[in-house]
Amino acid sequence: EEHRARGRGIRPTTIREVKAGDCETPGVLQTIMNNNANFLGSVLPAE
Repeated sequence: EEHRARGRGIRPTTIREVKAGDCETPGVLQTIMNNNANFLGSVLPAE
């Protein structure tokens, strides 16, 4: 129960921080997502 309550408190704050950071520096989040996709594409076997 304690862990669940803590998780609820953390999650909204994290989402707000991510949104705020994305608004302040547009394109950074997209760049990170693209890098992750490229990394996964090079690591995962092509189907």
